[in-house]
Amino acid sequence: MSDVAAIYGVTAGRRDGYPGCWCDPTLARPRKLGALGLKVQQGVTFHGIALNVSTDLTHFGLIDACGLAGLEVTSLARELDWHDIDARGSTDLVHRAGLRFAEALQRRLREVADRAAVAA
Repeated sequence: MSDVAAIYGVTAGRRDGYPGCWCDPTLARPRKLGALGLKVQQGVTFHGIALNVSTDLTHFGLIDACGLAGLEVTSLARELDWHDIDARGSTDLVHRAGLRFAEALQRRLREVADRAAVAA
C-alpha cells in the first residue's frame, strides 16, 4: 500500500504496534490509509485488502475502525486534496489504484520469493 501511495505522491508506511498503512505514522495524529488482513484457519486462507482511494470518510465517524477509538482514517483523495471527484471519476481512480496495487504486491511477493530461494 505504501508503494501505491508513493506513486500518487503520498508518503505512508507502517506504524509500530498497529495494523495497516498510515500517513504520518510517527507523528501525534497519524491517519490510517488502509489495511491488509490475512488469516489461516483449519487450512483455509482468508484475506482482505482495503486501500482508501476516494472513499466517503464520513462513514468512519460511525465506527471505531480496527477497534481503535479516535482513529483518524484518510484516503488518497483527502491527502491529495481532491475535492471534485464525481462517481465516474471515483470508479476510474479506484480501478487504476487497484491495478497499481496488484503490480506492487506482485513485485513485493517476487522479492520475498527471490530472497527465500537465495537463503535455501
